[in-house]
Amino acid sequence: MKSASLFLSLMACGQAPQDTMSAPELVLEDSTDSLSLSVVSIHPTTAPDSLVATSTTLGPIDVHPETTNKPEHQDEPENAPVLVCASSAAWSGISPSFDTEEVDPELMYSISRISVFESEDGHTAVIETGSAHNPDTIFGTITHENVYFEMGDDYLDLTWEDSYIMGWRTPEYGPIFNGGGWGDIAAPIVSTDEPPPPCGFEVYVSCWEPDNAQSPFQYDPKQGECVNKNQQVGLNYKPVEYIRETGDGECAELSWSMLSEGITFDIELNDWDLRGAKLEYASLGTLTADESQAPTHSLVNAQLEGADLSLLDTFNATITGSIDAHTQLPDIDCIIDDEALVDCEG
Repeated sequence: MKSASLFLSLMACGQAPQDTMSAPELVLEDSTDSLSLSVVSIHPTTAPDSLVATSTTLGPIDVHPETTNKPEHQDEPENAPVLVCASSAAWSGISPSFDTEEVDPELMYSISRISVFESEDGHTAVIETGSAHNPDTIFGTITHENVYFEMGDDYLDLTWEDSYIMGWRTPEYGPIFNGGGWGDIAAPIVSTDEPPPPCGFEVYVSCWEPDNAQSPFQYDPKQGECVNKNQQVGLNYKPVEYIRETGDGECAELSWSMLSEGITFDIELNDWDLRGAKLEYASLGTLTADESQAPTHSLVNAQLEGADLSLLDTFNATITGSIDAHTQLPDIDCIIDDEALVDCEG
């Protein structure tokens, strides 16, 4: 019934569920508030062509105090999670009346990491909201009991209180769910005062089963291509959120993706496996009004064998890692040493 009600809500907008990927606009309740703000508004990354973004607006949000240290331990299930989700760090902006210089950048671009546990009594969701690229930096943690959990071969439905996460996947292109959520997905530093919008997502989320993350296509260094068990050539669907959390971007279709998710301060993307990945018109770096103030975004110690970076857009970015004869490098200054290690800057 949960899925049916959301499906009908989406259909009321003339859209199928998999066609609703919208980026909300955020409005601060008090523009004089100097507390840090965590916003998890998401733009889709490497979404299939059938996913269309439309615009929606969130209601006012309440800003909760930031915690700089990991919060006190909360009761968490001892068994391993049956599902893990992560939101994107991409951010759509806030009210122009708010002085963004007063906002802690790490908190502004924070993400939520959600672990779903199963027990005899049902399902529990543990949400940590923290830094996108410094997982040890946690701003808040909350546990939801009595979580409605339904997962099929191609769909996912999670519900607790007035919050929802829905996702879809095509098993032929990998086991990762792509979707999003409504309600209090971040915790406990952000809450919305209005009910979820009838169309589109407040938060874009990717989910995966830790015990079922093997993708169908792997990189074959002899062919320089990605093939499945039947030797068919193809690519996997692996969104940036998943790669950021796991490092697994092997044979990923990353065309038009924002690898660094538009973050406006210096970051490092460490140890990403991008063997055989396609990054046509993907971007690394963030443009700013003042180019001299642009942050440095670095892809560090990446596995780039067979990767196609020839049309990768870079903005004050650096790339280091291993390559092979099949790697196609971007059109920036690159130095290759005798051990097939590359160092690019541009």
